[in-house]
Order: sequence, then C-alpha cells, then structure tokens
Amino acid sequence: MTTEVASIDRNWRMTRVVNRMSELGVSCGVVCEKNARIGVISERDIVNLCARHSTDAMCASDVMSHPVVSIDEQTHIGEAVALLRERRIRRLPVTDADGRLCGLITQTDLLGAYVGELESAKTTLEFRVAARTDELAEMAARFEALSLEDPLLGIGNRRAMETALDRIVDLAMRYERIFSALLLDVDHFKTFNDLYGHGQGDRALVDVATALRTHQRTSDASYRYGGEEFLVLLPETDEEGAYCLADRLRVAVEQIGRPHQKSAWGVVTVSCGAATFRSGDESWRVVVDRADVALYRAKEKGRNRVESG
Repeated sequence: MTTEVASIDRNWRMTRVVNRMSELGVSCGVVCEKNARIGVISERDIVNLCARHSTDAMCASDVMSHPVVSIDEQTHIGEAVALLRERRIRRLPVTDADGRLCGLITQTDLLGAYVGELESAKTTLEFRVAARTDELAEMAARFEALSLEDPLLGIGNRRAMETALDRIVDLAMRYERIFSALLLDVDHFKTFNDLYGHGQGDRALVDVATALRTHQRTSDASYRYGGEEFLVLLPETDEEGAYCLADRLRVAVEQIGRPHQKSAWGVVTVSCGAATFRSGDESWRVVVDRADVALYRAKEKGRNRVESG
C-alpha cells in the first residue's frame, strides 16, 4: 500500500483539495470527518466535475464517492482483489488496528502483489513437485533394487541373474571376452530340512550366501539360482581360475561348521560345477547347462567337491 495518503476534511473547498493532492503527488484522497472515512475523491472525479461545473464553491463532500469501502492491514490480498471486483472500484483505504487511516492501496498495487504471491506460490509448488519427483525417483530406484534381490539371502535373484548373464554374454560375443559360471548346490539339503526344520534350513542358506559374498572377488556376483542352488558369475575368468575360485568357495562353506548329522562330513557342504564361455556358444544358457552337468557329476562322485564342464 501507499502510506502517503491525502486525508481531506469534508468541508475543504475543492481548490484546497486539489492543492493538497498535488503537494503529496497522489491521485486520490480520502475524505474524513472526525477521523471517520466517509468518502473518496479521485483525479477522475475532479476532472469530471470540472467538465460540468465550476468547483469554486464546492466542498469535498459534494464531490466525493461514497459510501467509502476500506480494508484493514490484515486483509489478505486475494480478499482485497475480490472486493475491488465486487464493488467495481480502483482504490481501497487501509486502516490500522485502531481504525485510523494508515494508507491507500490501488488496483494496480493489489494486482501486482497478487501476481507476486501467485509467482511465489508457483515457485513453492514447483519446488515441492521437484522434491516429490526426486523422492519418487529415489523410491523407484529402491524398489527396483529390491526387485532384483532375494529377500532372504540378500544376493541377486533369478531376474537379476538373467539380466547380468545377458549383458556379459553380449560383451563376450562382441569383443571375444571370456567369463565363467559356477553352480553350487547344498548337499543333502532336503535331509537337513527334515532333520532340523525349515527355519534352520533358511539359516543354512544364509550361511552359504554370506560365504559366497565374503570369499568371491569384488568383480564377481552371486545369485540365488533356485531353491538351495546358487550361481556365481565370474567375469574375465578362464577354466583354471573358475575351478580355483569354486574350490575356495566350497572350503569356505565347509569351514562355517553348521552341523549336519546326516552328512559324511558332519557339517553343511556344497557341491559345485564350473563352466567357461567358449567360442561358438550361442547364449549363456549353454554355459549354465555345462555347469549343471558338472554339478551333477560332482554329486555322483561323492559331493563336497568341484567338477568342471
């Protein structure tokens, strides 16, 4: 609002009114009687009056627009704009808490402030939308990560495994690279479950997954292939390297020492089949199938051992 307001006594002659408004450089004055606002005089009122009459003998009360519509300092901008539209006026006197005139706000002032408030609200909304978008993107990323993880074992699930295998076989075929895959199966797992219960069976699987994560290389990745079977993907690894790593993982599981009375070793063990990508292999399934054949052979030869395919 404008705090420089021409407060005009209702009995002032129009010459004095014009001089007062000119001194203050304002286009509107508020007519008062004993501090009460009773009307408004604008430049337009004066111009219209001069076009029709002589103003010499007229007082402010003869020219003013009334009744006066005013607002207090706490009135919201939106309410003030609505009031201007409803009453079809261009100016509103502003009063303080005691009802005294303290300023004048025009249509232009209000619209400018209202637009500013809208811009501020728009900025705030855009910020909130951006923050919410980031939050949703972060949630989506977390959900995507969870969708690729086995909830019990904390390693990749079958979907994650197939995605990784698709990627690595594409690189192997395009750039003549190699990789190997290990298939590991917990020995006599059904017997273990029958003897100790499925809760202990789950804990045994967690032990195996932990051993794989702990003893594999940083470039390797472990996945739950299904049930009590695991697949370990070994980038840039030949047959000899795959066999050595497979045996290291086998020993790591045995050294955990989880009791298994029906096992020849008295503890939970795994058998493992290893296979390496070869020139001419058409997909990763060929490699995994060879690892599966090797795993079957390891079980036939007494379990708790590694065979290559």
